[in-house]
Amino acid sequence: FGEFDEELQAVVRELGWTGLGQQSGAVGPGSDLTGLPRFPMAAEFATMENFPLKVGSLPLPVSRVEPVDLVLKFGSGSVMVGAEPPLLRLNLISGDYQADQLGAYASGQGAAEVRWIDRPNGEVEIQAAGDIPAGRSRYNITAPARDGKRWYWYSFTWIAGDRHRD
Repeated sequence: FGEFDEELQAVVRELGWTGLGQQSGAVGPGSDLTGLPRFPMAAEFATMENFPLKVGSLPLPVSRVEPVDLVLKFGSGSVMVGAEPPLLRLNLISGDYQADQLGAYASGQGAAEVRWIDRPNGEVEIQAAGDIPAGRSRYNITAPARDGKRWYWYSFTWIAGDRHRD
């Protein structure tokens, strides 16, 4: 399913392989080769109407991601505290995108909150409005290119469920 964690990424890196994730997004020079994004082109995602948007998208230039691991662990010291949705922190590198129009979306919930912590240094936090359900969920972060013709895209997958409990 394109799921991975830090341990699997370390194995992929050690073997010199390239890993593909299930998160949507464009590949660019700063992409992590142990979990490259890809856009789905099957079932309801296989429309030719959306194809130009997908192949024309650009990678949102992210220099730092916190947390690193996409597996939500429950209990003390966890990413998820009580019923709070997980918090994603990013550092964005300036680029040819419209940072003032940065948008974030949580799987099945629509718009997620975007909080600029330090706009000049590209520090931003993303948090869903509601709980993250068991299984796979994503935060998709997008911004239009300055020319308005293409989109910059970054996606982060969360994995939650009983099998991931401490």
